[in-house]
Amino acid sequence: MHRRSLIATLASIALSALFGFTPARAAEPYPNHAVTIVVPYTPGGGTDSIARLYAQKLSERWNQSVVVENRPGADSVIGSAQVARSPADGYQLLMILPAHPINASLKAQLPFEPQKDLVPIAMLAASSWTIVVNPQVPVKNLKELIALAKTQPGKLSVAVSDPQSRLGAELFMKVAGIQWTIVPYKGGSQSAADILAGHVPVGIGSVPSIAQHYKSGAIRALAVTGQKRSASLPDIPTVAQAGVDGFEMEIWYALAARAGTPQETLDTIATAVNEIAKMPDVQARLTELSAEPRAYTQAEFARFVDGEFDKYRSIVKTAGIKPE
Repeated sequence: MHRRSLIATLASIALSALFGFTPARAAEPYPNHAVTIVVPYTPGGGTDSIARLYAQKLSERWNQSVVVENRPGADSVIGSAQVARSPADGYQLLMILPAHPINASLKAQLPFEPQKDLVPIAMLAASSWTIVVNPQVPVKNLKELIALAKTQPGKLSVAVSDPQSRLGAELFMKVAGIQWTIVPYKGGSQSAADILAGHVPVGIGSVPSIAQHYKSGAIRALAVTGQKRSASLPDIPTVAQAGVDGFEMEIWYALAARAGTPQETLDTIATAVNEIAKMPDVQARLTELSAEPRAYTQAEFARFVDGEFDKYRSIVKTAGIKPE
């Protein structure tokens, strides 16, 4: 019996040597080599800064290189498609923002299926939009703005700077029962400049693009759109605190991976992100970027993102916007 076992073992070794087989080994814990975070936006902005902050901390925690690769273009589609086609092993991660679910509603064709090909992992941080007016507009709070808009349906213009703020303006019309004219801009600095100049009386701008102008008195901020007040504008109420129910919209920053990535790997990443978010230096840096961490398990965050897909599909349908 022992002789047969020895012969079988020797035969197995000989076949392995002949055909290049190697004995199966237990999978090494994730990560065991370099990880890439693909940022589908240009370097230097808030999204890139948050990605690099977490990349550094993940690298220190895992004792593995975690690098950021910028792949901008087509409203984040180019970088997203790259990760959607990558191996499902967690070594190529994607930075996602609300553009991820919004593109599924506003774009008629995509080179991948956002909900099918990518799986959300963890939210790194969130920030708010701010509803602002030029100081010459005779309103002091959000309810007064709504009352003014109702006296002149469709005549009040609101500046927006990207698809999310555009859809936010659409949603606000619905919940507030008003009509205003949406004026799209290519960026927050351009829209802020026209609000400052009085060319557009109302705007929905990100906290970073608004904070300096608000603090100088050049722009009046009426409400922030997040679930709680912004640390950068602590005296400005949320939309709900300002007396308007049914409206909440945040700019969230998160990680995703190719669908099919092992659940254990997803949970490892989510746990690491949530623990890093508790670090005082990370929280301080996020505050500088007008953002703050949000803690979710991987399963909780996946449900949150599914809700975002539903929310934006509903807004686009109600507004009668045709995908392009």
